[in-house]
Amino acid sequence: MLDVKTLLQKAGLPVREQRFLGVMPLPAIVYTDDVEVGGADLKNNLITHNIGIEFYAENIDLENEAKIERLLDNMPMSYTRSRDWIESEKFFSTNYEFTITERK
Repeated sequence: MLDVKTLLQKAGLPVREQRFLGVMPLPAIVYTDDVEVGGADLKNNLITHNIGIEFYAENIDLENEAKIERLLDNMPMSYTRSRDWIESEKFFSTNYEFTITERK
């Protein structure tokens, strides 16, 4: 089974699912793992993970982005990446999205 938190912790950054409580340290990673369960013949034997990863940093941080991307590059899937400036928080968000399907 996919353990997103354990995978992302290998980048050596603070990692939380959904959000940090209190002040978020920078740089940091927040992820979501939305799950769909299904399969053929009314047997729920496939699990699809729709994963979103948000990497937050005060500046564009190519070094830590590269750490995250090396982890993702070793997974059996493709992913998308985008970057936004969050004006209200005064930091950058680099976002990764991908889907993985596993047998139950």
